[in-house]
Amino acid sequence: MGPPPLLRSTWAVSGIAMALAAVLLLSNGGNGPPSGIILTDEGGGGSIVVGDLDRDSRPEIVVLDGTGVRSFSDVDHRGIAHYAKVATVITRTSHLAPSDVDGDGDLDLYGANGALISSGTALRTTGQYRGGWWMGDLDGDARPDRVDLLGGNLSIDLTNIAGGSQSTVLQVGEEPRKVDVEQVDGLGGPDVLVLNGPAKKAASATAPQSGLPIDPSQLFSRGATAGDNITVLALLPSEVGQGGWARFDCPVGADPVDMGVGDFDGDKLQDLISLNRGAGTLTVRHGSVVGAVPTNPLDLLGAGKCLPFPGVVHQQTLSGAVALAVGDIDGDTFTDVATLFQPFADPDLVAQRLIESNVEVWYGSNGSLDLIPGPTIRIPGAATDVALADLSGDGAPELVVLTATALVVVPNDGTGHFEQPKGPLTLAQLHLAVVGAGLCAVALVVYASAPRVRRRRA
Repeated sequence: MGPPPLLRSTWAVSGIAMALAAVLLLSNGGNGPPSGIILTDEGGGGSIVVGDLDRDSRPEIVVLDGTGVRSFSDVDHRGIAHYAKVATVITRTSHLAPSDVDGDGDLDLYGANGALISSGTALRTTGQYRGGWWMGDLDGDARPDRVDLLGGNLSIDLTNIAGGSQSTVLQVGEEPRKVDVEQVDGLGGPDVLVLNGPAKKAASATAPQSGLPIDPSQLFSRGATAGDNITVLALLPSEVGQGGWARFDCPVGADPVDMGVGDFDGDKLQDLISLNRGAGTLTVRHGSVVGAVPTNPLDLLGAGKCLPFPGVVHQQTLSGAVALAVGDIDGDTFTDVATLFQPFADPDLVAQRLIESNVEVWYGSNGSLDLIPGPTIRIPGAATDVALADLSGDGAPELVVLTATALVVVPNDGTGHFEQPKGPLTLAQLHLAVVGAGLCAVALVVYASAPRVRRRRA
């Protein structure tokens, strides 16, 4: 006589749970090799910079964390899996920006502790340059200019022919989070972009109107901009009015953590984008030809606080926003976006690699103000930064993600589709495996303790 029906049902459920847990273990890889390529297991969190430091048409990956700077390169052009560490520099800096600091045509790195000058794949420190946020040629005179944040003030030093500099200090937000230099307004030269976090207090009533050329003599008497915006500072040509800096404050969503620039709608004009942690949104400020090339700065008065970017679209995202990266992922010439999200993570779980992060892909399209939602890529580990870079040389950028435990590359198949990485079990999958094992144990105990019917011998 076999076990009673209830026991047989319990045994069947346990078997199914065990089988499901086993399938998850096998399909997700456990501790086996991932399908997303792990270049190094040194991780450590921090941030990523990508750029072609040695002018070989293949970008290097530069990782900045609390211990210093590490760069990775495919020196022999053998493929993504052959990216290896080629340089380590011990330096403590909060950020790095790619820029040609010394004017030799090579891409260098610049940060709070000064410059890291590239020579091939090697990086060397130098005490020649003061630290800051960005260094490069802002005014077209082939001399390095410097941009830095000093609390809620932005300092811009334009180097002159005699080797000295003209310093301008502009008030920005109370909590500036990022500085970038891009050509966005159509005036011909690079512009300075500042991402401002939430304001701690209301903006001063005497704050300058956006679009006004800045009068350096009145800078310190003027209030900071409101928070949650991108401030665009454009260096006006001397033939436009009296020259100087025009300022535009472009509101975005609450608590922005990162920003980027690209043509997301195919109109050949640059747009602004921000990833907003508080609002749980992406904000796109679409560029407009209206007012992009003013003939007189006074024409900008009263025309709006964000004249070059009047169109605005907010799109809902996942929670836990960390960073974004822009690039043409699918090869259609429109700028796309990869957004990184990291839910709240228990440090113990991070150390055991039981946490996963998510990258949402968004596609730009011709004539559409809205971004088109794409796939969500799961990344094993607690991720801290994301980048897009063509590591394989086929014109399609790969997804590069830095986590607390690894540097992960997710290959692009050339059409904008990324291979789903596999790695250690996630917390949810671990729970399911534990439940399956628990049910199995219960079934075994019940089965062992069930009374057995002994047959009498004839």
